[in-house]
Amino acid sequence: MVPSQCTHIVTSQWMSGSKTHRLLTTNMRNNPYIVRPEWVFESIAKGKRQPERTYTILIDNSQKCLQM
Repeated sequence: MVPSQCTHIVTSQWMSGSKTHRLLTTNMRNNPYIVRPEWVFESIAKGKRQPERTYTILIDNSQKCLQM
């Protein structure tokens, strides 16, 4: 798959804002969702796509908190 066509990045590792920015600005034209694997499993189990914001992986360094 061409990176610019990626819609979701599934990972179990927390990512800082700088890592996320670097990842999203490298050969990407859109802003893919960065989600935990549970997003995939829950979407399949419930038979429909679940809201990504519930499964986001991002450390907000500006507020020193985890967004989950």
